[in-house]
Amino acid sequence: MGIIEKAPELERDEPELPDNDLYWRYRRLKFGIHNNTLYGRDRLTFGDVESYARLVGWRPNPNEVGILMDIDAIFEAREIK
Repeated sequence: MGIIEKAPELERDEPELPDNDLYWRYRRLKFGIHNNTLYGRDRLTFGDVESYARLVGWRPNPNEVGILMDIDAIFEAREIK
């Protein structure tokens, strides 16, 4: 019997997304990661967005904040205002 060698690790071909992409900002805001598992938090508030923006040095415009809140409403299956 021969020895089976371990398959080589392949690099993933993942697209590079800009750091200011709102979806990725939403994921960072909404979810915490622990042991490679995503844990959802409660619904987002404007204070959450403000705190995150100050923490990372991001200056969102009102439309971006509205989009983040709408994404959260869709995720939480709430009515969009």
